[in-house]
Parts: sequence; structure tokens; C-alpha cells
Amino acid sequence: DFTGDKAEVASEASNLLISNHSYGTITGWNYNSSQSRWEFYGRSTDNEDYKFGYYSNDTQLLDSIAYNAPYYLYVKSAGNSRNQNGPAVGQPFFRYNASNSMAAAGNRPDGISNNDGYEIVSWDGNAKNILTVGAVNGISSIYSRPEDVVMSSFSCWGPTDDGRIKPDISAKGVNMYSATGATGYSNYSGTSMSSPNAAGSATLLQQHYNNLNGVFMRSSTLRGLVLHTADEAGTSPGPDYRFGWGLFNTERAADVISESGISSTILEEEIKTDEVYTYSVQSDGVDDLVVSLTWVDPPGNLLPNGINDNPIPSLINESFLFVILSIILFY
Repeated sequence: DFTGDKAEVASEASNLLISNHSYGTITGWNYNSSQSRWEFYGRSTDNEDYKFGYYSNDTQLLDSIAYNAPYYLYVKSAGNSRNQNGPAVGQPFFRYNASNSMAAAGNRPDGISNNDGYEIVSWDGNAKNILTVGAVNGISSIYSRPEDVVMSSFSCWGPTDDGRIKPDISAKGVNMYSATGATGYSNYSGTSMSSPNAAGSATLLQQHYNNLNGVFMRSSTLRGLVLHTADEAGTSPGPDYRFGWGLFNTERAADVISESGISSTILEEEIKTDEVYTYSVQSDGVDDLVVSLTWVDPPGNLLPNGINDNPIPSLINESFLFVILSIILFY
């Protein structure tokens, strides 16, 4: 469960391939239904919650766990804050006071930010080595164009404070047939549904790869494969801060595994300082060559909390000092 999860993950990661985490840290505005009131989770003097986009101690810990357990992939819901925007200006609300207690704060003034824009992925969802999953509507028929992928009203958008793409991938999270207990099921919507959707699909890809090769993929290979084969989504080509690399396409990813050595290539290599790695392919002169390079990055430097939009980069091996590299080619 949520309590003590990081310690549990750290102790089990070396024996795991994938785990799903459909929960997160409340950030910005939140409607407390049990108290029938709006609450703002920023610090007592702030108009914007610094936890959005922030590389936190939990974020650093997840990157460290992944770095030390190279076959383990932590799959995380991106959050549902985009439609949680507080009361109208002039209406009552609660927020943390100087004693760090949630208390009545009078009527909402003008100037406190909403959650309805970019850079609203919270806390540990901003880790580098995990798969952060956004939620989109289901496609009524077969995918044929980016416009077929319709964003949900609630899924959180990136980027991180240092400009990295989040979420990483999108999956169906609207009206998902979901477990409600030991035997019950109902339709629910949220990134808490799209995240296990993606985690389950990623597990099937590991099984398929193992069936063909007798070993499992490194988490960086799996993560790269998922992003490499995603269906384009959004208004501009390439990854963006709303859909990530696009819509998870399990079938296409499985085809890349099946066709490795024929029409695709999956490589896992170790590259050291100043080493040059060369791999040759022969073009057919017709099809595009698409190459993805992914790796598990060492944990970044912990940034001071309370600073909004700190742009200091969290990437360590951006210049390839030493990296175990996953290379995926699709042609």
C-alpha cells in the first residue's frame, strides 16, 4: 500500500520486473469531499505549489532504486489534478498556515494558480527512470491518425521543472472496467486506471521477449521500446508535455520484439568514457530508419525544496560518461 512503499520497493526491486503505483502526492488544489471544502496544498506564503515538476527526495530515491536494479521498472500514474482548480475567486477555502496545519484562510484571493495548465506532474512522478502514465479516452475503432487519441479532462501534464518530458506515455484511463475489491468491478476513470493498463501491457512484453530469448529486457530497453513504438498523439509530431511519446501500442512493441534481427534490432550495450560504438544498417531507400537510445540514469542531485520552477538539470549521463545503453532500431 501507499504507506512505506519506497522502503518496500527498495527491498524487493532486485526480484521484480514491474510494479504499478496508482497513487500520488496531493499537490495544488484538492477538493476534500469528506469536509465539503476546497484546500490548497502549497506552502502558507506561496501562490503556486512548488511540488509540481519538482525533483524531490522520493524522486531521487526511485531513480536510485532503478539504477541499482536494472531490470526493474516502476510504473506511476501521472495524477488527476488538471480539473481540480479550487473555488471561484472570493469563495472560502482552506490552506496550510504558518504552523503547517490545514486551516480556514478566508476567501480565495486573485493570484493563486490553478492546476489546469502545464507542469502539474507532482513529486515522484518526475523521476527519470520510471514510466509515468497519462490517461486518454479509448479509441472507438482502429487507430489511424493522431487526432484519434483524445486527452482526458483530468490527466496531469508536464514538463518537469528542468524541462524533461512527462508523462512518458499515455494509455486508456477513461471508463475502464476496474476492480473495486476482492470480487467487485465497476467503470472508473483516472490515471490510476491508465497506469495499471500500461504496467500490464509492459509485463506482457517482458513475457514475450523472454519466451523468444530466454532472458528479460533491462528496464531501459523496455521503457525505450514502449516509447519507440507508441502511436503519435497531439497536434505536433514527436513527444509533447501532454501525451508524452504518444499512445501505448502493445501490438507494435511486440512486433518489434518478434522481428528483431529481421526488420528491427534491439541491442543492449555498455559504453565507457570516450568509447566509440558503431553499428551499421543497410537502408532500403524507402522506409524511414527510427532509432531510440535509452538508459538508466544515476540519481540526480536533490534540489532545495520550496523553489518554484528550478531549472537545474537532473540528468547526469546526458553526455554519456558511462552508460549501459539500450538501442532500438525499427525499419
